[in-house]
Amino acid sequence: MEGRTAVEDWFRSNVPLIERLSRFVCRDSRLTPADVDDFVSYVMLKLIDDDYAVLRKFEGRCQMSSYVIVVVRRAFSDFLARAFGKYRPDRAPVQRPVAVPIDDEVLPAQPVDELAGDRAAGSKTVSASLRDAIGELSAEEQTILRLHFVAGWSVAEISRSMRIDQQNLYGRLRRICKTFRARLIAAGIDARQVNDLVGRPEVDLDFGLTPTQIPAERPSSNLEEQ
Repeated sequence: MEGRTAVEDWFRSNVPLIERLSRFVCRDSRLTPADVDDFVSYVMLKLIDDDYAVLRKFEGRCQMSSYVIVVVRRAFSDFLARAFGKYRPDRAPVQRPVAVPIDDEVLPAQPVDELAGDRAAGSKTVSASLRDAIGELSAEEQTILRLHFVAGWSVAEISRSMRIDQQNLYGRLRRICKTFRARLIAAGIDARQVNDLVGRPEVDLDFGLTPTQIPAERPSSNLEEQ
């Protein structure tokens, strides 16, 4: 499929199809309904990222739906790895290797992480850059980020709660993510460094998204949209 406009038009016309394919891929997993909603949101953002780069790679050798299902399956593996580490059907935690005796001697403990200082500096840069970027967003967009990244709501839940069109939300999140990426690049932080920081207990990332003004309950999935 050629041309950004054609790809964007296809995406906007086929959001329900993409959602059905995403939920179909999750059918045999043990994901919770909330996790499934998060995966659907993850797929949507993946498809629109970088001006629909994944969809623009489609060469027409098969049906578009067949191509998308392959993309969704690959995204599912990536989603599980990001969300739960090395995925296992029973969701059991992955055991970390421990030192074991060899010839009556115990392997020495690993040295203190020499990258700790760099990570601390990097976390401050990332936090400051994104706090500034978030501070420039509208109050509504800050609420969207707070619900999605702090409270863990899916895009579908935010759409129902704030009564914002779901496709509009995907577009706004895409624009916000592009802004964040540009800010980090300007600050000398690349994607590899961010991935190295996220999820480490010793790294303190503070984006200023406090959990204030978050509804106590998520909106019901069967709530009729008006």
